[in-house]
Amino acid sequence: MARIDIAGLSKSYAGKQGARAVDAIDLAIADGEVMALVGPSGCGKTTTLQLLAGFLKPDAGTIAVGDRVVSSPRHVVPPEHRRMSLIFQSYAVWPHKTVFENVAYGLRVMKLSRSEIEDRTREVLRSVRMTDLAARYPSELSGGQQQRVALARAVVVKPETLLLDEPLSNLDANLREEMRFEIRRIHDATGITMVYVTHDQTEAMVTADRIALMRGGKIAQVGTAHEIYEQPATAFVATFVGGTNTLPATLIEPHVVECCGARLRVRDDFDAAQRGPVTLCIRPHSMGFAAAGDDAVGYQENGHNRLAGVVLRQTYLGDARDYLIDLGTTQVRVSTPPSEDRSVGSTVHLDLPVEACRVVPGD
Repeated sequence: MARIDIAGLSKSYAGKQGARAVDAIDLAIADGEVMALVGPSGCGKTTTLQLLAGFLKPDAGTIAVGDRVVSSPRHVVPPEHRRMSLIFQSYAVWPHKTVFENVAYGLRVMKLSRSEIEDRTREVLRSVRMTDLAARYPSELSGGQQQRVALARAVVVKPETLLLDEPLSNLDANLREEMRFEIRRIHDATGITMVYVTHDQTEAMVTADRIALMRGGKIAQVGTAHEIYEQPATAFVATFVGGTNTLPATLIEPHVVECCGARLRVRDDFDAAQRGPVTLCIRPHSMGFAAAGDDAVGYQENGHNRLAGVVLRQTYLGDARDYLIDLGTTQVRVSTPPSEDRSVGSTVHLDLPVEACRVVPGD
């Protein structure tokens, strides 16, 4: 059973004036789940992974796998006794061993029979589509193929949990995209519990069942990609996952905010006690230009909010145009079809659908 329960986990490093790299986090990872730890550099995701692997002792809290506590301030089960495999961002394959020998190494350490080593190695090489390259050396492989070898070597020993630390960061964009789906395919075939550390939110959305978004050593939000994208808990979450515009606003009554000098309607219904400063979030692709002559600002009867601004920048991207619009008190990014061509310096009116306007606590 590879269910992982993290409770009150904390870790500080000497010389950082008491700053916690991981600050009292709680996280439950189901058996067979892929959990992505995502966040900017220094948020604590790699430290959390090292605590999971047993490389670090926590200052407080526990890590349990199934019914067994594997980490606490008093005792840490060594990495080799955790039934966990770890894949780093560097491929870490042995250059003097063939693909087959690299993958079979862990089975030889386990002192399995020659026939079982042969069978299991060939089976996992088939699963990562490396059978035809079994006799090659790492120097004869591409980066993506070497990462497949590292993945096969980690999976062949049948760990309860697979820990991945930025495994695709050394690959070019095309290979990275291919390997995202490859990792997900291998998980679906094996059912291994995976904890996947990445700073790339797209990578997390493709590979993971759920995402734990971290900031400053804490977990900002946990949920599926859809939940985090559509229902961000804070402005930080909204901007980190998918990118969004954040506008300072004031909640004046349920569903109504004052923003950029206009009254706008929003989809969220906050308790009256929460009236006051909030942050209005709206994605660049959710906004569009109003038709010429529609100059009134504020909420419109057609279900849109309208704001006036000036075009500061326009970039043609082939399948879209990216605009930077000055709204007076703040600036927003707007993504439109390529046919929407507005010149720099021109005054425009933006339509913001009420359903696309989310409000989160002021950040």
